[in-house]
Amino acid sequence: MRQQYSQEHGQSMILVVLGLATLMAFMALAVDGGNVYAQRRQVQNAVDAAAYAGGQRLAQPNSGCLVKQICRTTNGQVLTAIRNAAARNGVDANTVKAKYVMRQPNGVEIQDTEFIGGGGRGTLSVAPVTLNGLPVVGVYVTADKEFNSFFAGIVGIRTMTVGAPSTGYGAPVPNPPSTPPPATSNGACCSDDLFPITIPQTKFNDENGDGIRDIHFEQNDPGANYQLWDRNGQPGNDNFGYVRWRNQTFSATTISANMTDPSVSGIWYVGDKLSGSNGISNNSSIQQQWKNRIGQYITIPIYDVTNGSDSNRTYNIVGFARFKVTGYCRYNSSTGECGVTLNKTDPPYVQGKFQNWSTSLCEGSCPNFGIVTTTNHPPVTQTRSLIGVVKLNQLEPAGTVNLAKTPVDVVHILDISGSMKSTFGSPSTVKLNAAKQALINFNKVLSPTLNGTDGDRVGLATYPIYNSGASYSYTCDTKKSSTDYAKGQKRKDLTSNIPSVNSTITSLTADGITPIAGGLLVARGMVTDPTYHDPSHVPVIILASDGLANVKLNGQYTGFDGMSYNPMDCNKPADDDAIGQANLAKSDNNGDGRPDAIVFTIAIGTNFNPETLRAIASAPAETHFYQATDAASMKSIYDQISTIIESESCLVNQREIFAPNVTVRVRNKDTGTTLSTTATSTGYFQFNNVAPGTYEFQSISITINGLTYDIFTDGVGGPVLANLPTIEIGSGTGTYEKNLSLKTDDFVCTGTK
Repeated sequence: MRQQYSQEHGQSMILVVLGLATLMAFMALAVDGGNVYAQRRQVQNAVDAAAYAGGQRLAQPNSGCLVKQICRTTNGQVLTAIRNAAARNGVDANTVKAKYVMRQPNGVEIQDTEFIGGGGRGTLSVAPVTLNGLPVVGVYVTADKEFNSFFAGIVGIRTMTVGAPSTGYGAPVPNPPSTPPPATSNGACCSDDLFPITIPQTKFNDENGDGIRDIHFEQNDPGANYQLWDRNGQPGNDNFGYVRWRNQTFSATTISANMTDPSVSGIWYVGDKLSGSNGISNNSSIQQQWKNRIGQYITIPIYDVTNGSDSNRTYNIVGFARFKVTGYCRYNSSTGECGVTLNKTDPPYVQGKFQNWSTSLCEGSCPNFGIVTTTNHPPVTQTRSLIGVVKLNQLEPAGTVNLAKTPVDVVHILDISGSMKSTFGSPSTVKLNAAKQALINFNKVLSPTLNGTDGDRVGLATYPIYNSGASYSYTCDTKKSSTDYAKGQKRKDLTSNIPSVNSTITSLTADGITPIAGGLLVARGMVTDPTYHDPSHVPVIILASDGLANVKLNGQYTGFDGMSYNPMDCNKPADDDAIGQANLAKSDNNGDGRPDAIVFTIAIGTNFNPETLRAIASAPAETHFYQATDAASMKSIYDQISTIIESESCLVNQREIFAPNVTVRVRNKDTGTTLSTTATSTGYFQFNNVAPGTYEFQSISITINGLTYDIFTDGVGGPVLANLPTIEIGSGTGTYEKNLSLKTDDFVCTGTK
C-alpha cells in the first residue's frame, strides 16, 4: 500500500509540472497576445500616418523651382515622407514599403507592381502622374515590427513580429480623373472658385514647435480673428495681394468681376504661378465687393515665394484656405467687424476667420491650411461607402422690436421679368400693374419723419438688368449658349423722398428672365449700405415675384423657361443661390445681435411652386411669406406687412451649423435592412461596405437651446422636402455622398428688445 501511494504521489507531481507548463503557456498567450494586439495597432497607426504623409508629399512641389517639370516631387521625397512618418510613430523605417495606387476606368483601385524607390520607381525619378495609362491616385503602405515577448520566451518564443497595411491611402488627384493632371499639379492638390487674392504661408506660425504651421479655425477657436492687410501687394506676413486668372489683363474692372464671380478662376494646382495685380485698393468697385462679401466664405490660394514686382509679380501656390469675411476696414469707412483701430495713414484690411473645410474636387493631399487636407480613403479592397454631413439652419431668437417707435429702412425687390406682363385673378389684372399700385400704396403709409426726427426710408431694386460677358452653355440645355448675364439692379437708394421712389415704380416695364439671387444680392447691399442706412433703423427687405428663379448668382441663365409648376433639377443652382443670399440677409453679419434684415416674400400668382419664396422669408414663415392670387389680395398683403412694421416684428438670427453627434439611420428599401451610425461633432457620418440598393434616410432629431430640428430640407434654409431623402447605391465601387439639412418649426418669438 505504501509503495502504491508513493507511485501515485509521483504521478501527481508530474501532473502538477505539466499543469504549470500549460498554465505558463496560457499566461504567455494571454499577456503576449495582448501585447501583439497593441503592437499591431501601433504599426497600423504608423502606416496610416505614413500613407497620409506620402499622399501629402505627392501633392507638394519643390519650393523655389523655376522649371515646371522640375517642380514636381520625386519618388525619393515621397518615400522619405512615408518613412519619416512611420518612424515618428514607433516603426523602424527600414521595414516600411510603399506602392503607388492607380484607378482603373471602372473606378476600381489597384496597386502598382513595383515598390516606390526600387526598379522603375527610383528615388531620383519624378513621381508619376500616370502609370501604364492609369492615373496615380495615392500611396499604399505596409510595415513590420519586431519586439520582445514577455512570457512567451518561456516556451521558446523570444521575439514576435507583427505587420499591417495602411487602412487607406492618401489620394492627391481628382476622383474620377477625366484626364491626367498637368505637370504642375504634382498629382494634384487643387481648388476652384477662388477669390482673387493670395496670402503668404508665413501668415501662420508654428506655435508648438512640431514643424507644422498652426491655424486657429473658427470651429475650434471662435474668438480668433485674422486681419489681412492691403498694402498694394507688397510681400509681408500679414499682407494680401490681388491676383488675376489665366489670360486676363490687369485692371480694377477685371479684379472686381473676379470678386463678383469666383467661378471664373477655373482650377488651380499647387505649384502653379499666379500673376499679381496692385494699385487698386482705392477703387470704389473693389471696396464695394469687399463689403458685399461680409458674412460670406471665400477660398484663398496660399503662396510661399514670389518673383518679380508690382503688376509683374508672380506667386507660387502651396495650398488653399477657406476664409469667412467678417469686416472690411478703412480709416473712417469701416463695415462689419474691425478689431484694429486705424489711423489716417494706415492701409485698409479685411477681417475674418479661417475655416475647417473640405472639397471633393481633388480629394485632398494639400498642405493643411484647413482646406482639402489629405484624406484617408477607404481601403483599395473596399467596395462601397456612403458618407455625408448633417447641417441645420439654426434659429436664434432675438426678441421683437417695437416698430411703431423705431424707423424702418425698407428695400423693395420687384420682379419685372417678362411673365409680369401676364394677367392674373378676377377681375383679370396685369401682374406688374397690380404690384406697382400695391407698392405705391405701401410706401405712402411710411413716415419719412417720426417723432419730429428722421423717419422711415425706402429703396427700390428690380431684376433683371443685362450685361455681356464670356459665352456659357445653359445647364438645362447644353446645346444652347449665351453671352448675356442677368443681374439685379439698384433703382433707388434708401431715401426719405418717398414720392421720388414712387415715381420710379410708376415708370417700370416688364421683360426678361428671373435672377432672384441677383436681386437679393443688390438689396442686401442697399439695406446695409452705411451711406444710406441708419444703424438705428430696422432693415427690411420685401421681395415680390411671380415665378421660379432661373438665373444663378453669377448671372448665367440656366435655360429653364419657368413654364412649369415645379423647377427642373438642372435649375437647382439658381434656387440654391437665391436661398443662399436670403440666408446671408437673415444672418447677423455685423455682430449687433440682430439679423441684417427682416425678409418678407410675396408669391404673385398660383401657377408655380412658391416653396423657394417661403424658404427665403424670415422665420416664422407664417407672418413673413404670403401668396397673392389677385390684385385685391396683393393690396391686402402689403397692407398686412405695413401693419406689422407699424407695430412690432419678430427678430430671429439664423446661421448654418453642423449637427453634432446625431444618430443617422438609413434603410435599404429593397431589403428592409437598416444601418445606423453616430455622426461626429461636425456632423460627418460614414457607412462602410454598403450593399447596392436604394437607401432612405430615416428621421433625424436634435434639440439645441430648446428648439428641435427634425425636418429635412433641400439644402440649409431651403424648402421642406416632401419625402424622406434617398440615395441610390450602385453596384460599382466607390464613395457615395449625400448631405442632409434640417430645420425646426418650434420657433416662437417672445420678449421685446
